Amino acid sequence: MSCFAFLLLLTYVSGNDKSALFTKTKVIINKCDQTTNLGIVNAVQNNVDCAILCSSDVDCRRYLYCSSTSSCNLYLDGTDCIMTSDSIDCSCYRKNFDCDQTGCTCPYGYYGERCQKIIEDCTDGYDIGIRNTNQVVASIRPIGASEPVHVLCVFDNGGSTFILNRLVECDTENFNRTMSDYKTGFGEVVFNSWVGLENIVRIQAAHSGERETVMEIYLQVDNFECKIEYRDVTVKNEMSGYAFSSTGAVAVSSFTYCGDALLSSISLLNQSFSTTDIDTTGNYECAIKYGGGWWYKDHVDCTRGFLTGTMDGSGRDNFWFDANAINLVAVQLRFI
Repeated sequence: MSCFAFLLLLTYVSGNDKSALFTKTKVIINKCDQTTNLGIVNAVQNNVDCAILCSSDVDCRRYLYCSSTSSCNLYLDGTDCIMTSDSIDCSCYRKNFDCDQTGCTCPYGYYGERCQKIIEDCTDGYDIGIRNTNQVVASIRPIGASEPVHVLCVFDNGGSTFILNRLVECDTENFNRTMSDYKTGFGEVVFNSWVGLENIVRIQAAHSGERETVMEIYLQVDNFECKIEYRDVTVKNEMSGYAFSSTGAVAVSSFTYCGDALLSSISLLNQSFSTTDIDTTGNYECAIKYGGGWWYKDHVDCTRGFLTGTMDGSGRDNFWFDANAINLVAVQLRFI
């Protein structure tokens, strides 16, 4: 494994001075990877040669070098590298910046002369000119946050920030967590993750009074897929229990309507967020009953929709109305 924590490249190609800085990141073992692979190059002699290949590709923002196979994987986005098996001889590096006389290539979420600035959320990124119609891993730093947060972004149609992502094909993530975990966020962003209640509050605050918050939910249940949008959404602050409110649900063009499971017969309007250690549903103990952080009503049935459960039958699985066996969940915020 390479001993470099940082790797600085200075090259001179065809009359063009070029500099790039890479930071060593983690290699994670998981059975799936949702980041975008730009290709693999074999017979690469060493880590530096792999870095040069990444620096030569304007779209490359991360690479994985494995010495035993002399292979170099190039990636469009992300910070850490994901492998399905032993990674002892592999090293992962993220490109901090890659600049020449024409400008800089930055990791998604960063911008500026030396990629020194960071966007507040994915809508902010769209507003400054970042574009990509696909889901990409980006760094954001909502107003008031001390550290950057990794999220899935779509830099199209005004920009969307994913706040919840679940994928049954990937290694499971424990969503039966404390309020402290749900406040700060957890999980691996590209497959099973929650962005954090405090980050949701901060992201909303940046657009308060200027734009309407829309929460879009996308579900796949076996071979069926659907969407629903909740308009004028607010997640209140910690003093208000992170209570949820919305003016109503609407269908999404070209998609089957999922049905309104949050504001219908068991309405979660103005209900606080509950976890097993801070359950606001009294004797109904909904968070304990379902085993995941969510907005519940103090009602015997608690909710018609629940998206932070298990996905493998080991506990109370995700559901939406009467639809079970949900294999993909994506919840994102847009501002219009």
